[in-house]
Amino acid sequence: MHLRPSSTTAFLGVVSPLVLVVLGGVGVAGGGLATPGGVILLVGLVLAVAVAWELPWRSDIDEHGIVRRSVLRTLRVGWDDVVAFERGGRRRGGALVARTVDGRLALSDAPERPDQWDALRLLVSDHAPGVVVPPPPRGHPFAGRDPAD
Repeated sequence: MHLRPSSTTAFLGVVSPLVLVVLGGVGVAGGGLATPGGVILLVGLVLAVAVAWELPWRSDIDEHGIVRRSVLRTLRVGWDDVVAFERGGRRRGGALVARTVDGRLALSDAPERPDQWDALRLLVSDHAPGVVVPPPPRGHPFAGRDPAD
């Protein structure tokens, strides 16, 4: 099962730091590093590294557990370390988040498709029977009722 961020998040995650780096670079070219342009350039570079380190570009869930990839790192979490899957945010149809023994891990910023939820439910029942799976996302045929019925 593969999860990806929404195109809006991917776009903003790349464009925001890029805009700051360009604006800061223009400021540095005009006045040197010891100017507000230098500060903006530094903030843009720090933001770019943070986004490349943390923003999930792809999350894979398979029989071995979770693999969450960002531009600068790959994080692997085995089924033994997964406590539950939850919905991020306050909405019932929020993005999928894995709660692990080390904390929460955002897998995407958008709700998974119904076929992905079905695949997750099957993977968890086969490989991690004690792990809790949240209710299905809006639009799923099981939404609003117990899928075991």
